[in-house]
Amino acid sequence: MKKITLLFLLIGLLFVSGLHAQTYRYEPEQVSLYGTLVSMPGETADGKKYMYPAIQLFTPISVQAEDEYSPYVGGVLLIQLNLNNDLMRVFQRLKGKQVNMTGTLFHSHTGWHQTPVLITVSDIAESK
Repeated sequence: MKKITLLFLLIGLLFVSGLHAQTYRYEPEQVSLYGTLVSMPGETADGKKYMYPAIQLFTPISVQAEDEYSPYVGGVLLIQLNLNNDLMRVFQRLKGKQVNMTGTLFHSHTGWHQTPVLITVSDIAESK
């Protein structure tokens, strides 16, 4: 009986969190995200393993569909980062910390893309 109650509670929490997910649009719209910077294990289409930079969001987001190449994605909690060299240094310095991040979202389309939604980062700032 307790297992069934816990299962319904978990399903309810997932459903409610999905209802409250903020909805964003793909590029060119600028977005602001809040989460923790992390390195995650990934694998290319040819099986090579590597670590990729990402942000682990504190609350899930959704991204509106635009076309067949940029479909709707809901319940997003992990987003791979597209960083230039300067922002990669900022990422490395702040990895493991809570940050505010701005940039533009795009949908995955290559074997190097490990999450359904990625962000081209324009700024990363440590949260105080």
